[in-house]
Amino acid sequence: MEYNGWKNKETWLVNIWHMDELAMYLEENDVWEITSERFEGEIIADELYPMTCSGFIGDLLSISFAEIDWHELADAMNEKLADMKKSAIDGTVQ
Repeated sequence: MEYNGWKNKETWLVNIWHMDELAMYLEENDVWEITSERFEGEIIADELYPMTCSGFIGDLLSISFAEIDWHELADAMNEKLADMKKSAIDGTVQ
């Protein structure tokens, strides 16, 4: 079910919580394109590695993460990065 213009609420939540911060991180590291696999890896490293969950809570987290559309997020990030790069080249501020 679509949520706020995104595939679902899980995908929207990743966008809300991580899109701007990850974009700044990638820009600082001169990365101007990201794959869905790398996007997922960055978020999982940030969110899941510090936590150890098993049982019921771990299952809920796994189910939620499985619903995230990493391709949609990576596409949106690549558009954002392209705009940021163009702004950096043009000397404009977004």
